[in-house]
Amino acid sequence: MAVFVHASCDKDVCSILWGDLALLCSYGLPTVLMGDFNVILGVVEKKGGRPFAPTEGEDFLDFIERAELCDVGFSGSKYT
Repeated sequence: MAVFVHASCDKDVCSILWGDLALLCSYGLPTVLMGDFNVILGVVEKKGGRPFAPTEGEDFLDFIERAELCDVGFSGSKYT
């Protein structure tokens, strides 16, 4: 199964999305999630704007763990 994501920047909306995607992943089918998750997990992913807060990505990291996913990285431009 392939799932293409363009997540909201709203934390509450994403919380629902992470729950729905975790449930989808629990079905046991081979699954690939790809797209724009609109989450910053580390200071190296941030450029400009307000300072990075390490707690910003906690919900997303919890989702990745619950869904037993792994980040395969990316290629191309670092900032799009």
